[in-house]
Amino acid sequence: MKPNEFLDSLPLNRSTVNFLLALIAAAALISVSELGYRRADGASELLSTVMDRRHALNRLMQLALDAETGQRGYMITGQSSYLEPYNAAVANIGSTLDEIRAHYVGLPADLQIFAELSRSVSKKLAELEVTIAMRQRSPSGVEWQTAMDTAVGRLYMDNVRTLGATLIERTNVEASVMRGQIDQSLMIARVGVGLGALAALLAFYMYLRQSARFAVLEKEKAMALASERDQLDRLVSQRTEDLTILANQLQTIQESEREHLARELHDEMGALMTAAKLDVARLRAMLQPLTPAVAERIEHLVSSLNAGIALKRRITEDLRPSALSDLGLAPAVEFLVKDFAQRTEIDTTIQLDPIDVPQDVGLTIYRTVQESLTNISRYARATKVDVSLTDRGSTFELKIKDNGIGFDVDKRLNASRGLAGIRHRVQAARGRLVISAAPGAGCSISATFPGSTTKDSL
Repeated sequence: MKPNEFLDSLPLNRSTVNFLLALIAAAALISVSELGYRRADGASELLSTVMDRRHALNRLMQLALDAETGQRGYMITGQSSYLEPYNAAVANIGSTLDEIRAHYVGLPADLQIFAELSRSVSKKLAELEVTIAMRQRSPSGVEWQTAMDTAVGRLYMDNVRTLGATLIERTNVEASVMRGQIDQSLMIARVGVGLGALAALLAFYMYLRQSARFAVLEKEKAMALASERDQLDRLVSQRTEDLTILANQLQTIQESEREHLARELHDEMGALMTAAKLDVARLRAMLQPLTPAVAERIEHLVSSLNAGIALKRRITEDLRPSALSDLGLAPAVEFLVKDFAQRTEIDTTIQLDPIDVPQDVGLTIYRTVQESLTNISRYARATKVDVSLTDRGSTFELKIKDNGIGFDVDKRLNASRGLAGIRHRVQAARGRLVISAAPGAGCSISATFPGSTTKDSL
């Protein structure tokens, strides 16, 4: 029997079979289409979740930046209005962290990175809160300025940026995977629905347009973020410059106060000490002949007055060296180094070229030598110190070298107030400071200043 005759002999006719085949084909097409739709719909929901996660991360980074910017503005100006964006950012960071944490439930690897990000944000907020409290507690003090000069806050913020960028990148990878799944589902739907090729092509075209529009929006958003970042960088640079100017003004005020105090000590206390010595001399003359006990007490009183005068002279010289203004830079430095050698009994060599510098630069050089010698006497355990001031034509170089126990420059440079003070003074005088040291290898401090020099003899 032929196949056609067999089909004709069946209770169902060809139309019925064709209808059943068409129904099966339609059911298959619908099943394939539904499968593709469900996969695409699931991937879209996941993509939406991923995008929400990324938006939350971007919002967290923006809030951290707003908090830091508000803190910077308050620290520089002292105006409470700058704390409004800071307080608003701090108030929203907690809820944003909770929102992000909810997104990473069930993702152990990402949750671990987020935990590190959360700790870094907490440390940054704690650092901002501490510096603001220091500023509020002591508006005119140097404690908060020293805290601002450290790199701790910048380190915390760099950690926040790095961890946030890592999570955003991982989110972008997930988004790419989701988009890939959507593409695959669309392709399955195109193949499955052969009769709906035109509709599939139209859907694909619309998808491409949507993707292009999304790319344009992403580009515009990236450009906006880049513009805002550049603006914030300029703002930070301006605030840093303002802070440097303020620090220089405070340093100038400090030197003025030292000069005023030194003058008061020299004039007023000097007069009192001299008058006291004259009175003791008159009493000695009036009480002649002196008993041994009275003579001993008068001699002790004279010795105490002489010690007080010497102490007054030493304090006055530390506050404002008279040799610097009366004799010039080179003699003042030479006197300072020789006094150091006499007090500490450290083998000290000095080599000074005759130079002529502005008064502020001369004071910077003197204070640099003074602070360096003080650090050597306290910490270096050195047996030899070399001090030189060399004229190199368009520049001149101050160098202080010792053979002491040395130290780790990376650990001590920001931790030591003395070294930080030297660095700030040199930079304020438009100089360049280089500190070379290593444990057990001594220390060398080199400060190079621009400016013209003259070859006058000392």
